[in-house]
Amino acid sequence: MADNMRLSSKDIEKIADDISKANKDLKKELEATAVVMKSLGKSWDSPAYKESNAAFSKFEKEFSTNYEKILNTYSKFLKENVSEGYKKTESLNRDIAGEYK
Repeated sequence: MADNMRLSSKDIEKIADDISKANKDLKKELEATAVVMKSLGKSWDSPAYKESNAAFSKFEKEFSTNYEKILNTYSKFLKENVSEGYKKTESLNRDIAGEYK
C-alpha cells in the first residue's frame, strides 16, 4: 500500500514557483541555443548545418512557445485553483463551523 502524501498550500505554491522558474530557465536556454545555431552558420557552411538549423528552427517555432504557455498555465492553475482555492475552502469551512458554536 502506498504511503499517503500530504501537501500544504505552501507546498503547492512552492511547486508552482519552481515550475515558473524552470520555465524561465528553459526559455533562456532555448534563446541561447538559437543564438549559437545562428552563429554556427558563419563557420559551418554545409548541408549538415542547414539541416540542423532547419530542424532546430522548426522545433523552436512549433514547440518552445507552446511549452512555455503550457507550463505558465499549469503554474497559474496550481497557484490560483489548488493553493488559493484550498485556502478559500478552508476559510469557508471555518466560517461555517463557527456558526455552530
